[in-house]
Amino acid sequence: MNKKNIAAALLAISLASLTGSALAEPVANNLNFCTKRSGSISPGTVAPRQEKVIYGPYTVTCGTTNHHFTVRGASGQIPVKVQKYVNGNWNSVTSPTYDPSGRYGSGTFRLVIDNLRNERSASYRGSFTVPM
Repeated sequence: MNKKNIAAALLAISLASLTGSALAEPVANNLNFCTKRSGSISPGTVAPRQEKVIYGPYTVTCGTTNHHFTVRGASGQIPVKVQKYVNGNWNSVTSPTYDPSGRYGSGTFRLVIDNLRNERSASYRGSFTVPM
């Protein structure tokens, strides 16, 4: 094989590898391939008539995959909401609910216990799986 053929072969291999990468990225996005982080939410207590951030803030760059939270209080389920940071403010993307799960897009988020309507403190524990 002469130098010209070797150079052509290397060029063809390089172009093929670049084309494969360029094609794989859109396919991966369509198939929801995103890195996820899972773990436990540290146990704690939120005071009566208060809200408390129990997880976050965390930043999501892949907005095509579900966030999922499971939170339990000592007496059962406890209302939580997912908030997104937009233009300097935290805005709820869910109403107070139990175990929120959904696609909230890209951005910076946090999970908040909503104990505003309760006259008693609430203890909690939980887990999360969020896209990165």
